[in-house]
Amino acid sequence: MGLFKKKPATKTYDKENKKPVIKVSICNGEQVAGFKDIHTGKIEELLV
Repeated sequence: MGLFKKKPATKTYDKENKKPVIKVSICNGEQVAGFKDIHTGKIEELLV
């Protein structure tokens, strides 16, 4: 019986090309955390 599980390793991100952002929906206020690519503007969403 395992009460305490090993935490998954934390991932690092490319600090030169991406910056952390929180995207919020205007309609329902849903918040999504992710990383925005500085050059293309695309957001890579994270599962929290």
